[in-house]
Amino acid sequence: MSNELHISDDTGLTLYAVRYNSAGEVGLTDGSSFEDWGTGGRDADDYDVAMLEVGSNGYYVGSFDGSANISISGLYTIRVFIQGGSNPIDTDTSIGEGEIPWDGTEEISLLNSILDENGLNSISTSEPSGRSSNFREMVVQLYQRFFNKVTLDNSNLKVYDSGGSVVTTQSASDDGSTQTLGKA
Repeated sequence: MSNELHISDDTGLTLYAVRYNSAGEVGLTDGSSFEDWGTGGRDADDYDVAMLEVGSNGYYVGSFDGSANISISGLYTIRVFIQGGSNPIDTDTSIGEGEIPWDGTEEISLLNSILDENGLNSISTSEPSGRSSNFREMVVQLYQRFFNKVTLDNSNLKVYDSGGSVVTTQSASDDGSTQTLGKA
């Protein structure tokens, strides 16, 4: 993966990100290790991850692990700085901070993680053959109502399944001032 890091600011800036593990240690630019800031006389120039502007609209992106060296999963803190001179220095101004969940090879999608953890990705989406009788079927029928074929004539609203068969029929009427739909 690449370009997992994003930030918006003024256009034309030179930005870089710095990565911190859960122990508060900062990652070397190549991601080969994490250490306390300043170990071995190192400074911001040894920890920076370049962020490049996409076009000229103030939207910047950078890669969390462009060298593919960060193999430990966890929640990492990212801090973004404006580079004031020709190289990053310890006194550059921080303009934003965030977190990235990492599985050892790529960013973890929190939505998919939650759906998988709670079993929601394994719930059947098979279409009910009539009026829904449980919450799962209610959600599927709501989907059918908006994304499958639906017809409305002078007396009925019909919802179809993905195969083209009528699933539900509701009586429909219009007295000129009120439209009424009956139960399915």
